[in-house]
Amino acid sequence: MMTEISVRALVEFICRCGDIDSTRVSKGDMQLGTQIHRMLQKQAGESYRAEVRLEHTFTYGDINIRVRGIADGIDGEGEDTVIEEIKTTAASVDDITDENKVHWAQGMFYAYIYAQQNGLSLISVRLLYCNSETYKTKSFQRRFSLDELAEFTDKICRDYARFAEMEQKHKEKRNDALLKAAFPFPSFRKGQRELAGSVYTAVRDKKTILIQAPTGIGKTASTMFPALKAMGEGKCEKLFYLTAKTVSRTVAENTFLRIRDSLSYEDDISAQFEDSLRPFGVPLSCITITAKDKTCIFDKSNCDPAVCPRAKGHFDRINGAIADAAANETYFCRETVEAYAQKHCVCPFEFSLDLSERCDIVICDCNYVFDPQAHLKRYFDDDAKGYSVLVDEAHNFPERAREMFSAEVTKEMFTPFVRILKPHAKQLSKAFSAVNSWFVNKRHELGDGGDIVTAVPDSELCSCMERLSFALSDFFESSRDEQIKSQLLDTFFAVRTFMLVLELYSDRYVTHTRMRNGTVCVTLYCVDPSENISRVCGGLGGTVFFSATLLPADYFRQMLTTEQVDFYRFASPFPKDNLCLLVADDVSARYKDRQRSFRRIIDYIHTAISCRRGNYMVFFPSFEYMNEVAEQFRLAYPDVYTVTQNSGMSEREREQFLAQFENEPTQTMVAFVVLGGIFAESIDLTGERLSGAVIVSPGLPQLCTERDIIRDHFDERGDSGFKNAYMYPGMNRVLQAAGRVIRTEYDCGFVLLLDDRFASREYTRTFPPEWHHGLIVHNVEMAKKLLDEFWRKDME
Repeated sequence: MMTEISVRALVEFICRCGDIDSTRVSKGDMQLGTQIHRMLQKQAGESYRAEVRLEHTFTYGDINIRVRGIADGIDGEGEDTVIEEIKTTAASVDDITDENKVHWAQGMFYAYIYAQQNGLSLISVRLLYCNSETYKTKSFQRRFSLDELAEFTDKICRDYARFAEMEQKHKEKRNDALLKAAFPFPSFRKGQRELAGSVYTAVRDKKTILIQAPTGIGKTASTMFPALKAMGEGKCEKLFYLTAKTVSRTVAENTFLRIRDSLSYEDDISAQFEDSLRPFGVPLSCITITAKDKTCIFDKSNCDPAVCPRAKGHFDRINGAIADAAANETYFCRETVEAYAQKHCVCPFEFSLDLSERCDIVICDCNYVFDPQAHLKRYFDDDAKGYSVLVDEAHNFPERAREMFSAEVTKEMFTPFVRILKPHAKQLSKAFSAVNSWFVNKRHELGDGGDIVTAVPDSELCSCMERLSFALSDFFESSRDEQIKSQLLDTFFAVRTFMLVLELYSDRYVTHTRMRNGTVCVTLYCVDPSENISRVCGGLGGTVFFSATLLPADYFRQMLTTEQVDFYRFASPFPKDNLCLLVADDVSARYKDRQRSFRRIIDYIHTAISCRRGNYMVFFPSFEYMNEVAEQFRLAYPDVYTVTQNSGMSEREREQFLAQFENEPTQTMVAFVVLGGIFAESIDLTGERLSGAVIVSPGLPQLCTERDIIRDHFDERGDSGFKNAYMYPGMNRVLQAAGRVIRTEYDCGFVLLLDDRFASREYTRTFPPEWHHGLIVHNVEMAKKLLDEFWRKDME
């Protein structure tokens, strides 16, 4: 059995110890670190060789561990040879000691490999630390015999071999079970086999594809199962299932459990290991990663070891926690993760990330794969071709991507710290003062309502932010003032995100500077995220974007990728006669027409809900519009029971709201809700729980500068800016809302679209095939006649 691991990953896994401190400079600062490495390497003598690749295979019975890596530098010849490891730090090098076990272990591994391959009995290791702002250096050097290094590396590799063998046995058992696995449902629905085949091919060939598959086809099972079949054939090491919605996450978890429980296997491995190292009892494992703020033991997460008892000594306890959990569980939901984290006094979020390395399926939000600040560096900073990704709810992904690849800073993030820091950290205070001065000058330039959009960011601001970034990192490394560090934390991360996005900045960005709520705000705005999305997907082992409303196809192709990718569209498995689609062309919900259209909209709503007793939803493009119509509807029809969505509803309030949709209603209920909101997608109200939906307006996003920026960007590129910025996002909300009505093959109901724009050719072109039988109505009476006929046929 052969397993490969980098020197760095190996020593960090076995030798890590001590505390968590999320304010330290991370792997995300690799570009600066690389520049400093090259500078120091160029300053070395003629005998110095930079970036030397080394690898060695350690053998323990049937286990072969190929350890590989790149030594930063090798200087000298013979037994005067020195292996150099360069470490970039934001801390003052005067405060650094020679006690970092992981750094020494990394250098010693390279020293052993080089000495063993070159017949050296003695060799030295030098750790060279360099401050990232001042470039001041400090070094430590130790001399080792080959025997010492052999004993050291052998112990680490033996420890790792036990885990490697356990993992390899698990993979063999998992792959064997997946190869034999049958689809976890009695039969395929219409289109489901073809959908599964497209996903399997994408994972096998490591391609990116887009899938539009209507509700009811069984998208979760049809994507997860074929990806796992490819895993069983060795085409995929780990599967990431990305979803932002609680309901979709639950569906994914239940699908995993169904697949896992359907697998056949023989548990003949556990007896070979100690209880603490026993492999998974079943051949498939899954974890759901929950956001740090939701799992933290504090109301607001603070990973400072001086504050958090879980952060203090976390790495001293983490391997024991992982071994315990892995020995007893295969399904790590939030509650399970938190229980083991409490038992072993470790950070639940960091624990879940480490556990994910032992799991076959990772269910998480899309930011853990795509966000330049939050992505899981352990997977996606290096070669990620072994990881396949399924992106659920892909219709929301263009907007999420714009958010993830953008950065925003405001004057209020900096102004208070000029005064606060002056007595404690003069250099940092000066850095804050420089940024604040830029904002003060920009405030005078903007006036009260200024708004500036430029193709490139201001060079002076970028320079000030870069200096502040270095100064903040230095302060967090060296300061012991925990109160000020806590106050600075949000600004620290905002500055770091700004610098990360600045590295991605291209002609698909603009810089938006404006006054907002009385303060200056600067946004590095990612207008077109397709290039950044493609860059991430290009490094993955297959990416599948899928949704019930991935329409129009050309729009999502343009938004999600710069490459030529396959787009698969599948027909609805439900009988088209189960849905009555009506389009009222005598109503205008445009802003200028709203006041005079209230009465007609109310009459349409009342007519539609009066044809049959049941539960109904009425969707509006905004809370303001919804509340105005709801109030007038109650005045006109006080005998009709109504409920209204509130802004910022809690999880409990949402559940109580949905609980009112009874399967056998004793009276008609009308729910007034918002397009694009929490009740417009990812909810299942099957059977009689929902009998129809009225959708008022095409749901165009509110006019704003950001939307106009998108419009202008695509207009300049010869595309339809209005459609990309307003029409297509709005229609996607409409399609999602309409999709609440028919959830199973037994559901029947209507969708009534209220706005004359829906009847225009421009909008009907965006309708899915299952809407092509829809009818245009010219008045309320015509709508009543058609709905009466529809319900009469349903009764027959």
